[in-house]
Amino acid sequence: MSASPVDVLGRPLAEWWKRLVAIVIDGVIVTIPSLIIIIIIAVITASSPSCVNDPYAPSGQLCSSTSAGLGTLVLFFLWMFLPGVIFVLYTGIMEGRESGQTLGKMMMHICVRDADTGGPIPVGRGLLRRVIYVVLWIVFYIPGILNCLSPLWDPKRQAWHDHAANTVVIDAT
Repeated sequence: MSASPVDVLGRPLAEWWKRLVAIVIDGVIVTIPSLIIIIIIAVITASSPSCVNDPYAPSGQLCSSTSAGLGTLVLFFLWMFLPGVIFVLYTGIMEGRESGQTLGKMMMHICVRDADTGGPIPVGRGLLRRVIYVVLWIVFYIPGILNCLSPLWDPKRQAWHDHAANTVVIDAT
């Protein structure tokens, strides 16, 4: 039986399934507030019609559906980008702290560490790590899937975004 891989300080690297569960937990944590914000904006834009006084209109007002179309466009972009932006900021900042953990990683007892020193990473590298993760999903869907699966065959259990930021995910127990 072979020993499980370890980081430079001899700590065991996190198993793939723990990383998966942590990212799902973090996704739920980010999605719920994002949806609440989007719903609030949807209600505000839907309840404010764009009308101007027009003496030639039968009702005395002329209402435009252009603002409704613009509101729909704004909601679409919020729906597409707000969760991703919040996710990048949340995970990048949390993983760039001393603990190297998001709430999902805390629950799974895993954390992000520098691959060379075993120490915490700065916020900038945490953000870089997560930006690469999100871009691979949004822009290149198939590479996003491969990125998530890559720890399964990588000798150091690193995903592509770990390689780019020179990080590993370790068991924190």
